Amino acid sequence: MKKIVFGLMLSLGFLIPAHAVKEVLFAPDDRPKTRLLEYIAAAKKRIHVAMYTFTEKDFADALVLASQRGVHVQVILDLSSVLSPYAKVYLLSPMVEVFAFVTKQHYSSDPQARTFAPLMHNKFAVIDDVVWTGSFNWTQSANSRNQENVVVIKDAQAVKKYEERFQIIREKCSKVEAVLQSMHVRNKKSITTKRVQKARRLLKRYHKNTCKSA
Repeated sequence: MKKIVFGLMLSLGFLIPAHAVKEVLFAPDDRPKTRLLEYIAAAKKRIHVAMYTFTEKDFADALVLASQRGVHVQVILDLSSVLSPYAKVYLLSPMVEVFAFVTKQHYSSDPQARTFAPLMHNKFAVIDDVVWTGSFNWTQSANSRNQENVVVIKDAQAVKKYEERFQIIREKCSKVEAVLQSMHVRNKKSITTKRVQKARRLLKRYHKNTCKSA
């Protein structure tokens, strides 16, 4: 275990005290989903998520509940997750601020340029004074089928670095509603049009339902 923890700390790019590693989890054996939901439920101040793929409804519901009890919740997603037919982004807005990572390549009329556009490939969350990080996407497959790893770190230096990185990435992003509107206008003839339109419809429907229940 000590060798595993040391290797994980080196992969983060800086050393942290061994006692700062609260947990090391492996999917599917340890079912990280249960622990993550517990961390989200216990959050009091902030949950800042940078996630490549987010398709698990239970996580979306947990984030909305956290936001309702006053926790500052923000989520950064890769554009592919926003446009996925299985995306849960429409469950997050408008209760949670959701940002999409988009570059000029994503708007290109050249399919090859879109194919090789940069990814927001991080998979971490800053939850109050801990960092949840590893290979674990917020999907059912990651929890129950894939071979994944998670490290939970409680260390001020690590939290600071991850929070700084979150803010840097967020500055490169736009609110998901604005991104979908922009892509709808610019890419009417692109292959992503149907996915963009579907995502916009889901967001609109959720906004409408939320207003009714308010």
